[in-house]
Amino acid sequence: MIFTLRDTMGLAASAGLEEEPESLEGFSLCRLTADWSRVEPADGVFDEAVLSACRERIQGLRERGVCPVLVLHRRGLPAWLEERGGFASGGGVTCYLRYAHRMVEALGDLASSYITFDEPNCLALAAYLPGGEGKRSLLAAARSMTNLTAAHIEAYGLIRKTRLAMGFTDTRVGVSPQLRVFAPKNPQDPVHRFWASRSRQIFQASLIRAMYTGRASFPIGGHPSIVPGRYCDFHAPKANRWPMPPPSSRRSGRRTPPGRSKSAGRCTHCCPGPSGSPAMAARRTPCGSCRPCAPASCP
Repeated sequence: MIFTLRDTMGLAASAGLEEEPESLEGFSLCRLTADWSRVEPADGVFDEAVLSACRERIQGLRERGVCPVLVLHRRGLPAWLEERGGFASGGGVTCYLRYAHRMVEALGDLASSYITFDEPNCLALAAYLPGGEGKRSLLAAARSMTNLTAAHIEAYGLIRKTRLAMGFTDTRVGVSPQLRVFAPKNPQDPVHRFWASRSRQIFQASLIRAMYTGRASFPIGGHPSIVPGRYCDFHAPKANRWPMPPPSSRRSGRRTPPGRSKSAGRCTHCCPGPSGSPAMAARRTPCGSCRPCAPASCP
């Protein structure tokens, strides 16, 4: 079973595992989310006290027989990177790789499984699309998704290479996109089907395909780091906390890409809005049986 700590690592050295020992009973895996803004409060400046607190937290898990899965990034960015445009600017990839390398250097002897990004599609779309928290620009959103994909692909090789130099060969790297189900309000209406398909492609399908296989399609653009290959060792999707069926599931005779489910999470019905854009109303639907997708073992 998998347990996710609500608080992020690096809050304080006193926020250790000793405060909640019973909460991990019966769990074999624990996702720990590192706070980039606390680990690297200024450009190129790493807080060694925070990294020490991270080591203590992970060491406490291992002593209790729980395998840590280290999430390097979730949602927010450091303020100094936000001021430069975040991942919409080319410098975001370089900054993230420097941060990822430092994290693996500091914690690589304790953690073998890594998630490069948690909900990268939300990070890009929530900041740049209408209704989000920042600018309203599809171009900026596409550029951000492209750079996030490049950062994941580069980090995939960097993490494995760094731990290999440390003498470890059991490294596993994945990514955790947020997944939703986009279904046409009227399946017989070609306009409804079109908007449901385009919404699914923009929100998750293209990003998952590019991050897993290095094959880009709209809205993911071209980037020197995005080349065909395999860049995911295990599946770690999130579907608004609903269980996920295995990636090999099928529905309506259509192939479901790895890591994406059409029958779990938030079911979103799309219909044309007054301006031609999809108007979305969501409802939650439970799914059937599930099989957790996570690292198989922890040495």
